[in-house]
Amino acid sequence: MLVLATALRLYDLGGESLWLDEAHMAITELQRPSFAALMRDSMATMRGTLPLHQSFLYFWGNALGTSEAMLRLPSALAGILAVAAVLLIGFRAITWRATGLVVAL
Repeated sequence: MLVLATALRLYDLGGESLWLDEAHMAITELQRPSFAALMRDSMATMRGTLPLHQSFLYFWGNALGTSEAMLRLPSALAGILAVAAVLLIGFRAITWRATGLVVAL
């Protein structure tokens, strides 16, 4: 099940061009001259995104690059972890293992 979830989320991850919100994030969050500038601007504007998310994306983008695939990879990994969590919860909450697989699917 996790193999299928991983394949669906990672297939052609960087194939499409950036959507408006992804492009906005790449331009505004990742192009700051410093982490301090990112935090200062984030706290001043509070555009509805948490500074923790912006901080993570700032370091992620600076470490791994800002290609389409790299900008989408954290969300894909979070989706894979969500499927794994639902699968484990289904296995533990219900003794019938097939129910956990159906819920994860």
